[in-house]
Amino acid sequence: MIETFLELVSLYGIVVVFLAVAIGCFGVPAPATVALVVAGAFVASGDLALGPVLAVGFVGAIVGDQAGYWAGVGGSGWAERLQGRSRAGDAVIRARELIGRWGVLGVFLSRWLVSPLGPPVNVASGMLGMPWAHFTIAGVAGKAIWVVLFTGLGYAFSHSLATVAEVSGTLARVLALATVAAVALWVMRPRLRALLGRTRRARFF
Repeated sequence: MIETFLELVSLYGIVVVFLAVAIGCFGVPAPATVALVVAGAFVASGDLALGPVLAVGFVGAIVGDQAGYWAGVGGSGWAERLQGRSRAGDAVIRARELIGRWGVLGVFLSRWLVSPLGPPVNVASGMLGMPWAHFTIAGVAGKAIWVVLFTGLGYAFSHSLATVAEVSGTLARVLALATVAAVALWVMRPRLRALLGRTRRARFF
């Protein structure tokens, strides 16, 4: 995949970065993070300028996020039908739990810390009626961190792009799973406390 993006960016420049980031943040399978890492490597080699790369990555990310949010606002019916019927539906359910529990902070963290949850969180935010201004402010702040972080990784480790892309993707998935687990435990804490209480009482009988 790295080789493919290297070739595409060398041929079409930052247009490829914009498209990959925008559609990836919307939810269509596209290696948005890889695109930023590759763009950072091209900045390090002097083939691309840092300013345009950051601008294109940031604008593409916001476009994708906004498209997902408004898809949630206008398409809550299909999103509800999707739940439980596919992996995408399961992701929407987890995203709704994250938003329901953490609100705007959940949007902010899903932009960069647990970026694999970003697209379903966009849809869930629209479905749950989160105010557009709140969603946008949290999204802009989080995406600024995300774009600078992964472009910087590509710049700093341009000599070992494959390793950086693999590690960053794995780390993002691990963080996403950890966040989902934490949210699930938080939601289930009353049941867990009740179960623990029954277990303690059983020891005295």
